[in-house]
Amino acid sequence: MSSPQPTVDDAQESMAVCTRALRVLFEPGEPVWITEAAYEENGPTWRVTLLCPGERGGWSRRRYHYDIPSGTLHFAGATPAGEGDLAAARQSGRRI
Repeated sequence: MSSPQPTVDDAQESMAVCTRALRVLFEPGEPVWITEAAYEENGPTWRVTLLCPGERGGWSRRRYHYDIPSGTLHFAGATPAGEGDLAAARQSGRRI
């Protein structure tokens, strides 16, 4: 038996809650973009990739999983990112 797909409103609301949880991790006004966001039924969860300032300068791509039922945000790793990634995020990402 499969779980029902969320309605568009449910998915938008859970993504809005996820975005608010992500926003508190950064300083106000800090340049952070969501570059990928994928809903997964098993969980259900959102898998989100951000582009943000790196801890030692430069840029970083950080991955998070947001568990919808528990309202828990899990860090899933980070990799360095370059200026090309920044340009792409500015063009097609969503700033939080």
